[in-house]
Amino acid sequence: MINKATCPNCGAEGTVGRYCEFCGTKIPAPIVKQASNSKQGNLLIVEDRLTAEYLITGLPNALANQEDVSTDVFDDIEVKDVTKYIIPMYVYKGTFQAPWSCVKLVEETYKVGDEKRHRTKRYPMNGVASGSYAYLFPTCDLDNMPSELKSFILTEISNEGDITDYTVSRLLTDLEEDSVVEDNNDTEGVVWRNFDGSNLIGNKVKKAVHYQLPISYEDFSYSYTTNGTKGKKVFVPVWLLNYTHKGKTYAFITDGTLQNKVLEHPIDQEYVDNVKDWSDTSDSMSLYGILLAIVDAIIGVVSLGCLISTITRANMDSDGELGFRLFWADILFFVFAFCLFKTKDFWHKSKLADSAVQIAKIGHKQKILDNFRCNIIEQNRLRLSAEALSAVTDLFKEASKETSDKLYSMQQPKDIKTGKWIRPFVIVLFIIYVLVNIGFISGSIHRANLENQERELAIKDSIEKARAEERDAQRQKELNKPKVRPVAPSPSLTDAEILGYKDACKITYTERYEMKTIKFDAKGQVCEVEKVFNKDDSNKRILTYRLSNGKVVSYIYTSSIPGSPYQNHQTHESYKYKKISLTKDEITYTDDNGNCQTKAYIEYDAKGRVSTINTGIIKHHFSYDSNNIAIYKEQQVIPVLYLIGQYDMPPISSDVKEVDNYGRPTEIIAANDTMRINYR
Repeated sequence: MINKATCPNCGAEGTVGRYCEFCGTKIPAPIVKQASNSKQGNLLIVEDRLTAEYLITGLPNALANQEDVSTDVFDDIEVKDVTKYIIPMYVYKGTFQAPWSCVKLVEETYKVGDEKRHRTKRYPMNGVASGSYAYLFPTCDLDNMPSELKSFILTEISNEGDITDYTVSRLLTDLEEDSVVEDNNDTEGVVWRNFDGSNLIGNKVKKAVHYQLPISYEDFSYSYTTNGTKGKKVFVPVWLLNYTHKGKTYAFITDGTLQNKVLEHPIDQEYVDNVKDWSDTSDSMSLYGILLAIVDAIIGVVSLGCLISTITRANMDSDGELGFRLFWADILFFVFAFCLFKTKDFWHKSKLADSAVQIAKIGHKQKILDNFRCNIIEQNRLRLSAEALSAVTDLFKEASKETSDKLYSMQQPKDIKTGKWIRPFVIVLFIIYVLVNIGFISGSIHRANLENQERELAIKDSIEKARAEERDAQRQKELNKPKVRPVAPSPSLTDAEILGYKDACKITYTERYEMKTIKFDAKGQVCEVEKVFNKDDSNKRILTYRLSNGKVVSYIYTSSIPGSPYQNHQTHESYKYKKISLTKDEITYTDDNGNCQTKAYIEYDAKGRVSTINTGIIKHHFSYDSNNIAIYKEQQVIPVLYLIGQYDMPPISSDVKEVDNYGRPTEIIAANDTMRINYR
């Protein structure tokens, strides 16, 4: 906006359009003149439709039409200078053809039986993208121009600006020669390369081609040719008007055809922020209303479905099923009504915000026009001629009438009506729902009375028969009462605690020739017992029993006697518990020859606890204390271990050799046996 230049009188640096601080000379914009008209001959010139007075006359109307302009824009306004520049430029106009090809990818889903599968089909495609282009590039030194003028030329005119339809071939007038900016005399090819015209066309072609491509593709390729790239020199008139407002300088720039314009102006930021806030409010309220309307529609459909289902199946389903559907229909209806009225509220707020925006815009425009009348028409701050002032006055009257008409026709917020149909619609639906509920209640009462009457008659007619049938049923129930063994109560201690090793997950103890290991699960119950015979020589044998829920479920025997027919032989047995009577089970397994064998017999007491284990070799009898812990030979034991011959229990009393960080024994000596204890 503020441009530095050199004073033509004293050479001091100053600002364009202002007076030199040293000699008082007004500093003009730097213009380097072109060669004389006689040396030029006929030139291609864009016809100029403007004059300085015309531009000044049009400035107030242009400012008044800026929506965000400050309402006091015409206070203290002054035109500093109006300068015409004739810019030598090259115009490049032409068309392009861009043939392309690719392979279109289409994803398809198909079924093979009940299975869904996916595949990609490929279709060759090709086409030709075409279009036109027009660029105007200056062939002069822009650095000596005001920055805002330079920006205008490079953005508004050069970028696809085509004003060459207004060109004529003629000589420059003497007055025009004074406005011509010095030509660099570059060729059209140099200028084209300086502004990277090929890349601009390439990007334009690329966009045109990609616009025709499918969504998904591969193997894409394209090329293009142009027609008409060679440039022609043309002289373009550009006007720069500088004006001040409250001590700040602004620019009004346009080409001679008025096709491209840039108007800098003071901005009413408070007004811009208010309009933005109201617009954002309107958009958000409208969005909320749309989303809530979608939700409301879904809820309404579901509610109506429940209601219709209740009506259509009234004679088919039970009152409980009908009442359940009607209950949800009623609940969803009230949710539906609430959301509908809330949607109305959002829409109303959106319209209020829209109305506020329109009123703010009209009020803002009215203030600008009042400022226009006061400063431009009545005080003539721009010092317009009588003819120009008359023209400006006519424009003001037309704009003022248009604004007044809009303000008169604008609805006030209190007059805004939204969703007038919602209330009667909800009332009608409410009446329908109430009638259906009344009908359901009346029908239920009627059906209940009929059922009560039928029930009373049936009771009177069959009371004796029912009593007899009840007695017979009771007797039959006693006869057919299943003989179920009672579930044994759980002991107060875990298996690990009974053995005296709380928190242990494994107990390993060794004798001279044997090593035995008892493992516990996470609940502290025995889950595995392993015996290793001849542990230190090649005749080692391993017996492994696995337990679950207090029962032995499997047995694995491994023999490694060298030279024996049973070397590296394993025997697998799975045990089954066969109920013989209410108090006795037979445990069986299938041997290697497929024969069913008996392992042992277990007898239970009246509470379902193991009382006797008979292995065929020895019988073990167990009693129980008040904590449901088995007692054998005055010692707390685990009966299931005796089922596998584990009656030589590890002794509880022992000497501790090692402990862990928590003070728990990890190695003990008991009855000359070494025991290792592992904890969870």
